[in-house]
Amino acid sequence: MSDLEGMDAGRSVWRAVADRLAGEISAGVFKPGERLANERMLAERYEVHRHTLRRAVADLAERGLLDVRHGRGTFVRAAPIPYRVGAQTRFRRNIAALSRDPGGRLLASVTLPAPAHVAGALAIAPGIDVVRLDILREVDGVPLIRSEHWFPAAIVPKIAAHFEESQSISRALEVLGVRGLRRRDSTISTRPSTRTEAAELRLTPGSPLLIWESLKVDVNGTPLDFGVALLVGERVQLVLDLDKAS
Repeated sequence: MSDLEGMDAGRSVWRAVADRLAGEISAGVFKPGERLANERMLAERYEVHRHTLRRAVADLAERGLLDVRHGRGTFVRAAPIPYRVGAQTRFRRNIAALSRDPGGRLLASVTLPAPAHVAGALAIAPGIDVVRLDILREVDGVPLIRSEHWFPAAIVPKIAAHFEESQSISRALEVLGVRGLRRRDSTISTRPSTRTEAAELRLTPGSPLLIWESLKVDVNGTPLDFGVALLVGERVQLVLDLDKAS
């Protein structure tokens, strides 16, 4: 019989396991983002039955310390990233300022006639060609944001190539002669992730997403970038910079 299972009946064994595991997470035995051993190995580590271990893990998941991803394993949940939002928010600058590693890639680029909602946002006629970039942003190799950005094709026809070179929308626009881009409008809402979104963002389907729609304009107020970003709710905390937010 283990020390945990030999405890007095006034304290549940699964709760003792949960407290011990929580203490080890707090002490840094298990690091943020680390994948834990499988259920059998953890049960052996704490010398308890697997159903006892399972209940302890479920308790820590409810407390926000663990992230159980079906088919992927159980991970130590990292603290949300404080992501500053202002009129000229820059992803790479934001993340680098936290001494974290910003990354990501271009998932797709396509030129197509502007859908009605995009045309309305960019103040162009429906059907005018626009360029759409689909981008995945990561922090320390973990997906944080999946976004799509729409641009008037006549103004920035080669933005995809410039983005791939710099991994920065603002730098790509500067190469094309566009400077001083700032956020004019933002709308934030929430919804559960779809199965496809969850796969891209390494989430369990149904996990909460922040939906951030924004419009950026140049120094003359001309709309140039209409973006829709999906942010992983459990991995990010938006910090509004009221001195700079538009």
